[in-house]
Amino acid sequence: MCTPTKQIKLCTCPTAEKPKNNYWVLLTKINFEESIVGIVSINFRSTEKSYIQIHKELEQQLNAQYPFDKPIELKEEDILKIKIPTDGHPKGEIFSFMFSNSKWETFVSDSLTEYDYE
Repeated sequence: MCTPTKQIKLCTCPTAEKPKNNYWVLLTKINFEESIVGIVSINFRSTEKSYIQIHKELEQQLNAQYPFDKPIELKEEDILKIKIPTDGHPKGEIFSFMFSNSKWETFVSDSLTEYDYE
């Protein structure tokens, strides 16, 4: 079940079509040839918070509890991209994380060509 709570919940979509401004994508290395798409369910206010503050808060929530609505086998260096509306960008900003040492870490890169995007 995917209902909004104080913590983030990443709900898988029944179809491969990505929502427009409130979604997440889990990307694995090309060798694994997988990507999963879903909707972000979060009771979140970004009022007067910077991009860095929001990114850090999302990272803390991802690591506080299992964020997905179903079991997903995470692998080292998986990339999670979350797009949610913020006060500064109502159409959404993208926040990226890498799974490393059994936790999510803020991830910033100019090029993600080594990862498979669907």
